[in-house]
This record gives sequence, structure tokens and C-alpha cells, in this order.
Amino acid sequence: MEVTRTRHQADRERRAQVGELVRFYLCAALFVGCNKALPGDKAEYVGCWEGVHMALSISADGWMEYYRGIGPNYTWFWAPIREYRDDRLVVGWLFTTELRLDKPPRQEGAFGMTIDGVPLVRKTAESITLMRTSEDPPRWLCESGSFIKVEF
Repeated sequence: MEVTRTRHQADRERRAQVGELVRFYLCAALFVGCNKALPGDKAEYVGCWEGVHMALSISADGWMEYYRGIGPNYTWFWAPIREYRDDRLVVGWLFTTELRLDKPPRQEGAFGMTIDGVPLVRKTAESITLMRTSEDPPRWLCESGSFIKVEF
């Protein structure tokens, strides 16, 4: 038994393919168009930072990986930094979040900054992936080298 496609079915399939291409290119444009390289005066932000129940990694090409919380109650994201304001970092794609910058990066013994009231110390001057520990409760740390995120 041979099944033939009707003109209506062929048109529907073609529209579905076009719709998939449009969605792909829109997502690609959002993904590529959102991040900007860090401005020269923000180079001191680059690195991996740790604080109490908080860690973040900022790359020179304008991306941030962020973790804050304890155990199963945490917030994690990886997104472009959209804007630097005097007292805020705006991070995200279509939807954004603002991190309050209480103290910008500065050298006071250890190189540090304060975001959302949490003092952070720069562990490395390069951006690296955050690693989740197997401690109870687990923490996220800046560790150099290759490693795998362990999900619990």
C-alpha cells in the first residue's frame, strides 16, 4: 500500500521546517549578540572569585558563571554580562538579573570585591569553570585544571 502526501501535508511540513530555521537563527542571534568583551577599565573583574556560600567566574569575553546558596537551595547560572553600572552588574540573555556591586575589585591584602553583601576573594586571575564539591552540604569552588561538575 503506497501512501501519498497531500499538498496540504507537504505545505505543513515545509512551514514546520521554515519555523525551525527561524527559531534557530533567532536563538543564535540572541546567544551571539548578547555578550560583549569586557571594557579595558573592567579587566580587574576577570577571574574566579569565592566567598561564603558564593562563587563566580568572570571571563575576558564577558561571560559569568555564578553560584550562590547552600546544599539543594542554590542559584546557578551561566550568562553574558550585559552592562556595568556604577553599583550593579546586569547579567543575562532575554531575561536579566542585577547583582549589586557593593565594592568593586580592589587590592586590600588579597584581591577582593563585594557583591550582594558577600565579600569575595579572587582565587585565580583567569576564568575557569566552577567545581561542585562532594562535601555535605556541597560547595562550588574555583579549581584550576580539567574537572567535571558532579551532580548530586
